[in-house]
Parts: sequence; structure tokens; C-alpha cells
Amino acid sequence: MSLTITALSSLVTIGKTIIDTIKSARDLFSNDKSQNSIDAEAHLDNLTKGFAVYQQRVELLAEQIYQCETLSRILPTWLQSYNRFSYISNTPTQDELGMLDIELRRFMTESIRDHFSSAFFRTNYDKIPEIENLIKNFRDRINELDRDLSAIPPGHLQMLELSWNTTLKADLFRISRDAGDIESKANEKFQEVVNELREVASLGN
Repeated sequence: MSLTITALSSLVTIGKTIIDTIKSARDLFSNDKSQNSIDAEAHLDNLTKGFAVYQQRVELLAEQIYQCETLSRILPTWLQSYNRFSYISNTPTQDELGMLDIELRRFMTESIRDHFSSAFFRTNYDKIPEIENLIKNFRDRINELDRDLSAIPPGHLQMLELSWNTTLKADLFRISRDAGDIESKANEKFQEVVNELREVASLGN
């Protein structure tokens, strides 16, 4: 992350230098109405337009960094929380069913409405559309699983065992696989943005 911040700072410095240079140059030609001055001002106008594109790109990279970092930070924790359920077989013991009855419901609440919800449901990933599509699918799957689990009355372990064996375990695995895919894509995109920042920032050296 420190490298990314350094690269962004370099881009900001380059941008400020461009602005200051354009302002100084325009001041030199503002009172000169010769053809050379008119041509020079036109060139400076083109530089200004070019900088506007540059600035938009920097803003996009900053948004992409934020969105990728949000997922890269939260998904490993979510997957670690999921792991406590991954070891339960299709035929859980009574103790395991008791744990599922409490902890799986809590996990769904954390994912959708509590601890993880800000990253999964209240963050926009529109600047990285390839990940946005994945996160939409993830949201749909986890909402569906939550509805299925909510249909089982708390404490009804026999019904929970039947659902775990037929749907819940498989659906939970698919969601965890989706989360792994999203994490991988977010890390790849983050590295891609960092590489671009490195390349552009090096232009100011």
C-alpha cells in the first residue's frame, strides 16, 4: 500500500508541475498578440486538455485502488470465518448441528447486514466492472442461502440436518468459491493499477 501511495503522490506532483508550467507560460504570452504568441497559447490549450485526461485517469486509478483494497482486505477474513463450516460433512453430529444452528445464522447476518456488509452490499464496484459482475453474483447467492436458512426454525436440528445435506453445504461452498474468485480478481486488478502507477510515476523522475 505504501508503494501505491508513493506512486499516487508522484502523479499528483507531476500534475501540479504541469498546471504551474501552463499558468506561467500563458502569463508570458497573454499580452503578446503576435502569431507566435497565438500559436503558443493554442499549444498551451492543448496541454490543458491533455492534462484534463491525465487527471481523470488518476481519479479512476484512485477509485480502483480503493475498491480493490476494500475487497482484498475483507475477503480473507470472510473466508477464514467460512472455514469453520467447511470441515463439517454431509452428515453432521448433533454438536455440529447445534453449532450450525447458531453460528451459520450469525455468519449470514454478519455477511449481509453486519460485519462484512459494508464491503459486500454497501460499496460500489462500478470502476472495476469485471469484479462488479462477480460481486453481484455473490450477493445473489448469499441472499438466497440466507433465505433458505431463515426458512428453518431455530432449534429445529432435524430440518437443519436435512437441508445441510441437500442444499446448504453445497450452496455455502459455491459462495466461498465465488469469494475466492473475487479476491483473486481484486488482487490482480490492484497489481495492474500499481504497475500503471509505477510506469507513469517514473516519467517524473
